Amino acid sequence: PYLIYVRGSRAALLTVSPSDPPVSIASDATTLSATGALTIGDVPVTGLNETASGFSAVGNPYQAQVDMQAVLAAGTNLNTGFYYVVDPTLGTKGAYLAVDVSAAATSHISQYLQPGQACFVQTLAAGPASLTFTEANKSEAAAQTSIFKTKSTATPSLDLTLFDGASNRLDVLKVAFDANETNEVNQKDAAKMINFDESLATSNNGKLLAIEKRAIPIDTDEIPLNITKYRGTSYSIKVEGAGLTGSTPYLFDKYKNTTTEIPQDGSLSYAYTVDASIPESVAVDRFKLIYAKTLKNIDNAVSSFVLYPNPSLSNSFNVVVPQSMSKASLTVSNLLGQKLYSQNDLSSGTTVKVNVSNVKTAGVYLVSLTAEGSTNTTKWIIK
Repeated sequence: PYLIYVRGSRAALLTVSPSDPPVSIASDATTLSATGALTIGDVPVTGLNETASGFSAVGNPYQAQVDMQAVLAAGTNLNTGFYYVVDPTLGTKGAYLAVDVSAAATSHISQYLQPGQACFVQTLAAGPASLTFTEANKSEAAAQTSIFKTKSTATPSLDLTLFDGASNRLDVLKVAFDANETNEVNQKDAAKMINFDESLATSNNGKLLAIEKRAIPIDTDEIPLNITKYRGTSYSIKVEGAGLTGSTPYLFDKYKNTTTEIPQDGSLSYAYTVDASIPESVAVDRFKLIYAKTLKNIDNAVSSFVLYPNPSLSNSFNVVVPQSMSKASLTVSNLLGQKLYSQNDLSSGTTVKVNVSNVKTAGVYLVSLTAEGSTNTTKWIIK
């Protein structure tokens, strides 16, 4: 398919000076007029992509909303759970967005394909595929609104949005949780269509997903993220938790080796930079969502030693070794259990100043004291 860019006022200049992030030309009102007879009756669509997991572009033939859940359910050899659209509000060129036809989806899309709107459908297995738009698919159940109206959902979920340095939304993804779902990739998960520019997805067993449905998370669960096609240097990831209970999620930055807590009902904005000359900073697997069992256990326990200042504004702290701990050993680690610092033979009843030189970024870390086979651990927070 071809993408058609509709230009508005001729007063807008099409050339701008290079910048980081790229500058978008301001939009203005544009009216498209159509002529001809309205389409009525059944409209079969054949000649769709016959490649397994291949995509085909189709358009709403009616001047009415169409229930894509019904259209796909009656189709042949098509994914019945999702269709895909281009959301022009994402980035500077728009971005592909997966739409879950059974629930409200991210970025203002619903199961109803609007008049004049086109979408992509996905072939399941190798072979012929087809669908038919029928009069029965037309819907007046929902008031016709702007195509990208936001709908809320109470489903426990994490919604992620990637922004550039100018706060332009570049891409989105959703991770939804349900006791009846599985962490294996199946037809209930929406494959990711890679964007023209920056793309954000989850990565599950080598498959990139725009909507991933998973079982209720447990401690030690990990959800790898995949971000590609960086054009600028400054970005941020906004993670919104909704209706989550139980295990607490964290955003892990492998390059910076930091872990940041995500509110179960609230949002986190994590700013970061990339440098094309540093492969680790632009690595597609730089980020992942984790659930740390050790942190939950610590939250439910009372530490038997004192650590201060906590939170700290630097990479140093003081620890008071209890009288009951003779020749104690101290370790500092991140939430993945990677040891960052260790010191042995600490005297009981003393205050020891610890400087962890290789911890240079804000986040949550774990400090443990061990003596005579007994270990006590507490959180150390750097702001």
